Amino acid sequence: MDNAFSTILGIGIAGILLIGVPMLAMAERNDDVAQQVVQSVTDDFAYSVVDEGKITEDNYSKYIDELGDTMHTFDVEMEVKHLDENIGNKSSWTSSSVVGENSTISVHTATIEDSLKEKGSYNLKSNDQLTVTATNTDTTMAQSFRNIWYRVSGKGTYSMKAQKTVTVP
Repeated sequence: MDNAFSTILGIGIAGILLIGVPMLAMAERNDDVAQQVVQSVTDDFAYSVVDEGKITEDNYSKYIDELGDTMHTFDVEMEVKHLDENIGNKSSWTSSSVVGENSTISVHTATIEDSLKEKGSYNLKSNDQLTVTATNTDTTMAQSFRNIWYRVSGKGTYSMKAQKTVTVP
């Protein structure tokens, strides 16, 4: 009986080492490749927006399609920070020789998407700052295993995420 148990245990451990570990390594590799692709696509989108000076319906839908090519689903968030038109106005708390701080007005994804639907584009001005963030919404096998360790260590959860911030020249 003792010999049979150790044989079964040995076969189980060998099975985990021969099948489980390579499968987990391959899942991690797939996530790494998808992460690199998503970051590259996000960078390309952000730079194309800066080059054109506007977010167009075409380049946004192309970006969404390219994210879908990774075989994962992503939640895309955009934020445009417009520099206030009254740059350097004095604040009430400063002396007459001090120029106040510049302020920004933030516009988020819903407003940008509404503009894309209505006008076909969202125009940017010089010194506007665009931040694009893509976060995956599905759970991969590698994420499931990683999240077990994240929960144990108290770090929350892991997800693929790509972010790029660019400033319009």
